Amino acid sequence: MLGMTIEELDDDNTINDVIGEVSNMLTGGLKSWICDTGSDCAMSTPAIIRGAGFSIEALPDVARESLVFECGDDRIVVEIHMKLN
Repeated sequence: MLGMTIEELDDDNTINDVIGEVSNMLTGGLKSWICDTGSDCAMSTPAIIRGAGFSIEALPDVARESLVFECGDDRIVVEIHMKLN
């Protein structure tokens, strides 16, 4: 995506920017798909959280879905919080 090798990616800010941009593209596509069905859709900006030992709590009236992706020792968790009317 950046035209760089893995060895050149030693800056966490660059990695965060790439993950943020991919998240924006995916959520923008999802929003477009939902709107194309004739449904109303509003979306917040995706949040990127890196690290360990944290928890995320959904609001009481929000559905929560988690997707876990693993590659070797690395894990990515994608959590989607949806409020359906």
